[in-house]
Parts: sequence; C-alpha cells; structure tokens
Amino acid sequence: MLTTFILLATSLGCNRGFEYPEDGSADGGTSFGDFDSDADADADADADSDADADSDADSDTDADADGDADADDGGLPGDYELRVTPGSINFGAVSVDSTSMQLVRIENVGLEDVHLNGIGVSDTTVFNIEPDFAVPITLTPGMQRSMAVEYTPISDERSVGEVTFITEEALEYDVDIVLEGEGDPAPCEICAPIIDVSPTSLNMFAWCSESESVTVSNNGDRPLNVSSVTVTNDPLAPCGTFTRSWPGPRTLGPGETLSIGVTYSITPGTDFCSDEFGVGDDWNNLHIISNDPSTPDFTVQLKGNGTCP
Repeated sequence: MLTTFILLATSLGCNRGFEYPEDGSADGGTSFGDFDSDADADADADADSDADADSDADSDTDADADGDADADDGGLPGDYELRVTPGSINFGAVSVDSTSMQLVRIENVGLEDVHLNGIGVSDTTVFNIEPDFAVPITLTPGMQRSMAVEYTPISDERSVGEVTFITEEALEYDVDIVLEGEGDPAPCEICAPIIDVSPTSLNMFAWCSESESVTVSNNGDRPLNVSSVTVTNDPLAPCGTFTRSWPGPRTLGPGETLSIGVTYSITPGTDFCSDEFGVGDDWNNLHIISNDPSTPDFTVQLKGNGTCP
C-alpha cells in the first residue's frame, strides 16, 4: 500500500504542474494569448517589411528601366538631323535705324549628309541674314557653319519674322528660327521723314535712246519708306517712251539716298519729234510714292525730244 500511494502522488504532482492557470496568467502575469498576439504581430511586421522592400526594389528596377529606355531613345541621332542654335531670337528693344546682330550656329548632328539648298527670311525690311557660306551646300555629319542674323527696326512697332531652311531631305525636326524685336524711337526734332528729289524735272534729248537719273534723299530724322516708282507716258501722240529702273522698295534712314534711272527711247524710223509733260493731265511724269507725310506722291516732270532714223 505504501508503494502505491507514493506512485500516485508523484503522478498527480506532475500532472498539476502543466495545468493552465484559471486566471489566464503564467509566471510574470503574461497570458498565452499575449504570446500568440506578439508572435502574429512580429510575423505581420516582417511580412509588411518584406513586401515594402520588394515594392521598393520593383520601383527602383522600373525607374532604372525607364531611365535606360529614355536614355536609349534620346541617344540615337536621326539620319537627317540639323541642330540650329539658338532656335529662336528675341532682339528686344533696339533703337530705330540701329542694328542688332545675333550669331547662329548650324550643325549636322545626323548620320547622313544634308543638302541645304537655300535660306530665307520672311521680312527683309527689318531682318537680314549673312551666312558664312554660299548655298547650296552639303553639310556632312559633324560639320558646323555659322550665320549672322541682323535686326534693323525702321519704326517703333514690334516686328516678327522667320528664318527658313530649305533642304532636299526631310529633317527629323523643324529648325526654322522665329525672330522678333521692337523698335525704340530715338530722340528727334522733326520726328518725320522728308523726301527730297533732285532734279525735279528731266529734259532729255535722245538719239534713239538716252538715260539719266534722279536722286531721292531723306532730309528728315525718321526712316523714309520708298514703296513705289511708276512712269506715265503720253497716251495720245507719243514720240518716245519713258521707262524707269530702280532696285525696288527701299527704306532710307536720315541722310541716305536712292538713285532712280530714267530712260527715254524713240521708236526706230521716227524723224525728229518731242514729248512734253501734260499740263493738267497725268502723262510723262515720274511718280515716287513714300511715307513722307507732306508729299506722299512726289512727281518729276519728264520732257524728251530726238530722232531715230
């Protein structure tokens, strides 16, 4: 009996040591439920951290891939590609009748030759181009050339123009240059153009043909725009014919001059005859049209006589 009791007590004591506490607490007051929650939280945090790390790694990989793709796209030149620097020019405010200049560089950055057949500017009254080469020209890959672009305002108005490049090949990118500037009026006393023409009449003798000229001057302190020069002949009984020659519309700064040629031609087989300017009629006159506010139509009287047997 004694032996049986000792074995039973020992067995009961061991089982009691592994019973769950009724108040749910283990040593130190920590519950088994807490141990499970902490373990789950740690596992979740580790999972989130791994997910974030994976996300960051994916983002970095995507960014690197995008950057590499962009670099690849921008690094390959086209077959026919010009680089014109600068791509646009704003001259700002420039004093009237003075000139501002901007240098432009033209470079073939493509893989093939570019045949440049011409360069044009849209408004030649105020803009001018002076390339350091003649066109047509073949620009081989890597070749560079330069061009001066000038702006000379003739009034206090804003001007806009464009330089156009004409090539045989279709370029990868448009390289035309937009131009703009504004005239800054200088101090003035008269503040207007004044046209002066010398001589004011011509009396020409022709042995079949004779040529003389008149000189147009700007005696004012503002630009004189000579826009048109025409000749009217006697429509009824002409002996000969007056014609004019001139370079086309011109802008004359203060003190500048312009020469206009006049030729008197008699029809072959004509005996001696003469032409008089019309009194009260508009014939045998040279008309010079300008922006002179006082005399916008300056008239030079024409007379001629001669023979052409």
